[in-house]
Amino acid sequence: MKRFEGKVAIITGASTGVGQSVLEKMAAEGATVIGVGRNKERFAAIESAQKELGHTVETLICELTEDGIEERIVKHAIDKYGKLDILVNNAAMIDQHMPCHEVDDKTWEGVFRTNVTAPMQLSRAAIKYWLDEDIPGNIVNVASVGGLYGGRSGVAYTASKHALIGLTKSCAYQYGLFDIRCNAIAPGGMLTEQAKLYTNPSKWGFDNLKKGLGLCPMIGTTAQCADIILFLASEESIFMNGAVVVADGGWTVY
Repeated sequence: MKRFEGKVAIITGASTGVGQSVLEKMAAEGATVIGVGRNKERFAAIESAQKELGHTVETLICELTEDGIEERIVKHAIDKYGKLDILVNNAAMIDQHMPCHEVDDKTWEGVFRTNVTAPMQLSRAAIKYWLDEDIPGNIVNVASVGGLYGGRSGVAYTASKHALIGLTKSCAYQYGLFDIRCNAIAPGGMLTEQAKLYTNPSKWGFDNLKKGLGLCPMIGTTAQCADIILFLASEESIFMNGAVVVADGGWTVY
């Protein structure tokens, strides 16, 4: 039997990068996967390729900043597939490495809306369902080493990932006795398309960031990160709750 046979999972930010890798790997291991994102063309290609492989994958095009969308996503999964087992909060917004004296309110609020509020609202909807049905549930949050240290990104992204780790630990504490687990992964340097989004990085912020880049011994791949997420989403990690798994090739031990 495949590791995720019979499981239903929601994955946000699933049209590229880590989210796409998680979608493809989880579907290959038997899960019914609902991918959430904004890239219609990429999602069409992903869904078509997965269906050719015989995998059950559905993609939803939406903005996580839209009011009430999180409850509708969870309700859709339950109404269409009869249940929800796994939630992977992967979608994120960057901040151009802006330090505190440069960041504007729009960037700050946008980063927090995507990186903290949306995961909280999706988790809230999923947890309410699991509590009402008295069934287990599993949440995996994609944080960052930026959520553990101060010099890996700009102030908004750094603060948002610290908050996401706080959300992870609070949910783990509050619902662990109800068989609802919540863990996080904190990736370091990764080969993703996100780097293309740094169109106008802050010189102040990026110059300071570069001071630590020389200590990074290796750059990871989306597939390597996805393997850890799948482990956290599986029964193999049943004894883990509230954990933050650092996946950075040893960057933060230097």
